[in-house]
Amino acid sequence: MAPPRSSSPAWGSPDDDDDDYAAAADAHSSPVRPRPAGLSTPVAGARRTRAEYEGDEDHETLDPNEQAVLERYATVKKLRKDDLEEVRAYTTYSPALQRALDFVDRRALSREVAEIKATARAAEFTVPESFKKNGKALGYKMLLKPSATTYKGTVLNSQLLDKLIELGCNLPANVRDDAALMERLRTECGSLLSDCRSALRKALHKSFGVAATAAVPNEDAKKHATLLVLTTTLTHFDRNLKITYEHCARSALMRKVYIKYSEAAEQKDFWGELQKEVARIADIARKSAEKSGEKNKTAVTQGDVAAKTSNIYKDIVRKDRAAHGDVTLDKDGIDELASERANGSGSALAPAASTAGLAIGAAAAAAAAAGADNSEAPEGDEA
Repeated sequence: MAPPRSSSPAWGSPDDDDDDYAAAADAHSSPVRPRPAGLSTPVAGARRTRAEYEGDEDHETLDPNEQAVLERYATVKKLRKDDLEEVRAYTTYSPALQRALDFVDRRALSREVAEIKATARAAEFTVPESFKKNGKALGYKMLLKPSATTYKGTVLNSQLLDKLIELGCNLPANVRDDAALMERLRTECGSLLSDCRSALRKALHKSFGVAATAAVPNEDAKKHATLLVLTTTLTHFDRNLKITYEHCARSALMRKVYIKYSEAAEQKDFWGELQKEVARIADIARKSAEKSGEKNKTAVTQGDVAAKTSNIYKDIVRKDRAAHGDVTLDKDGIDELASERANGSGSALAPAASTAGLAIGAAAAAAAAAGADNSEAPEGDEA
């Protein structure tokens, strides 16, 4: 007799497979790698269940597998260690913050590209010849001005550039709005002033009656140019300049500093030393005026400081005239020069005029001008 049939499906029947498949389908997950006890996050290489993934507030957070792929990619691209740390931090930010950071990067990159293009345009820009010609002419005026206080540096370069822009000099319209071009022109002004300083220094050296290769001035002071001849030699670079007593005073100071510079091997910057000496004279004059004011119990004015400054330069001129050249003081032509500080009663700096001295001084000055080199300022070391 056959065994009775059961109402339930037998083990291994197709119905059993259907139930297993249905349970597996409801899980909605790939096989999950077991996690160590107490570990709340999946280990690298493990997959999260859909329930875990859909429970995240931020679906853009990288899982460990994606993080590993990212780091391998960064390694292939040869990112530095600090760059990789920034990438890791970036992946933890919210999508809103990531978008904001990306926008900042785009703006910064856009600005950098614009600057690179502007720099390239400035590099290709050809400086007009009128800019160079006027730049040298103005450069000599600035360096030979008796009231000059600055002889080198970015401030002087910028001052020259401002004057040239005012003149036009065939520069592009709105040139001030192009930062890269302005920097290029400012550098060009520095080169023009360097040429002017070089020419003036060589002329000063030649006035000592020595060859250009000589290291120090001629020991025989009688072979040195007189002060008026020296001033004429220096100022001939500015063809429209009218020599005054103040020009001679500044030339005397330049000669004094140059001698000190040539005798001291450690002093390699003549123009820097001259600038310091001008500032030192101004400081001493101011302190002397203040001291006199305290003594007389009066307020110090600009006129008081100017008078003290004038006295210092008068002494420099007096010593220079006595020490250099082979012409007596009554015939060197200095006393006949006009002064920029002249008033109704005569010159504030220069003594009374002597027509005999003027004639001899003028003749010597003319001879110096005739022998001076009127060519363009030579290139070379300006120290």
